[in-house]
Amino acid sequence: MTAVYAGGTSSNDYVVAGYNDLGMHCVCPRADIMMLLPPWNTLRVQVIKRGSPPVPMNDSTKLTVEYKIRENTYGDNGPYDLSKDPEYLRWLDTANIHFPGSGISRTNRVGLAGYGLSGVMTPEILTSSPGNAKYWLAEGAPAYPPLDTQGDFIGPFGDKRKAYLHWDVTVKDKATSAVLGTTSTTLPIAFGGCCNCHQDVAASKGYIKQGACGTCPDPYDVFEEMMDAHTRDTGVDVLALVGGTYDSYGHLTGLATPVRCSKCHSDLAVGGSAALDATWVNYAKSKGYTSISPFSKVLHKFHVESAEVQTFYDSNIEKNCYQCHPGGNGTLDCYREVHTTIKIGSGKSAHNIWCTDCHGDLFQRVSTGQMDKPWHYSTLPTCSDCHNTNTQELVGTPAVFGQFLGSSGHKKGQILCQTCHGEPHGLLPSKKAIDNEQNVRLQGLAWPLGKCDVCHIGKSSRIGTPSHQP
Repeated sequence: MTAVYAGGTSSNDYVVAGYNDLGMHCVCPRADIMMLLPPWNTLRVQVIKRGSPPVPMNDSTKLTVEYKIRENTYGDNGPYDLSKDPEYLRWLDTANIHFPGSGISRTNRVGLAGYGLSGVMTPEILTSSPGNAKYWLAEGAPAYPPLDTQGDFIGPFGDKRKAYLHWDVTVKDKATSAVLGTTSTTLPIAFGGCCNCHQDVAASKGYIKQGACGTCPDPYDVFEEMMDAHTRDTGVDVLALVGGTYDSYGHLTGLATPVRCSKCHSDLAVGGSAALDATWVNYAKSKGYTSISPFSKVLHKFHVESAEVQTFYDSNIEKNCYQCHPGGNGTLDCYREVHTTIKIGSGKSAHNIWCTDCHGDLFQRVSTGQMDKPWHYSTLPTCSDCHNTNTQELVGTPAVFGQFLGSSGHKKGQILCQTCHGEPHGLLPSKKAIDNEQNVRLQGLAWPLGKCDVCHIGKSSRIGTPSHQP
């Protein structure tokens, strides 16, 4: 699919540009055992009618904006058919247990916000920005890294999967169904590193069933090791809460109820705004347990403060983000954007910008209390931390997930920052060619949108630096 841009004359042309809300979302296999993060990817699209001046449009009485995930199909017997993926089926079969009332099933394949693998986007206005930028939204679509023998990463149980998918977007005239514009953009999704690491930990500690391979614990062995550590360090026995079944050797073989971490630890990544979120049944609360710590905090704090982790697994865990976040294997990187190519410092301290240069290392984040509100805008970096005030985010009412996603700039705040620059951690130009495809189609270059005549009829066709706050 191609983004519509005729290159200069027709006032009926539409520019369609969209991006994922994050450079890489994580999802977890074996949802029948444990759920850290559910399938959840969000697409934002701006539709701009070219002209002098251009006009951003989100009137659902005039336009329909449709989306689909190109590499996530179901029941078509194609190369990315999720109906043949055991891990995706486990998610569909247990989603309503993890999230009672969600109604998710094999026949109702939607995400937690109600959007499916394909559908119609919703018109939105970015009220957190002074420009009230108009855009279209598909929130929390249940994207999944499909099985692919030529994929980008190997899952913890040996299956190779594709991490970089495509959102395909079609804009239609509401009255006639005529196609006005199309685009496609990156949809990044992968498994986190939890299972990979804890497989090794479980093996080293002897969590291996009788008769099993001597170095390959099964998924229940891995989970049992993790939950025993939870009991040891917190006093909360999760296995006792949910009910486990064991073989004659005392090894875990099954669960009465699968575990979802955010039932006890709030996590905005699944919509939980407070500890012990009352939206869902909370098994820990019913047993008298409470938690005031966000999920992101307990995960990061434990791993960086654990003497065992520091001694036996990684003495620099506070800055080695790829130990847990997907990346570092040569083909898979959740942080792959333009800043990875920029050097800072001098002499022996010179280095390309790394996660900790913007976010701080984990010791710093924990000691300063940033992990108490890990999703809050006040604990996250902004463009103006390094760049001049002409490139700072325009934010009226700061929101969660950082100021960049909740901000706009060009055309008095009517254009979202990410419409030109791409998604956080995948800012353009990216090291991954798939991220650059959309802007290459629009202006012939992988840079942030900077040719005025992409949107402005009669303006310059040279690349420049558009004013962020005209």
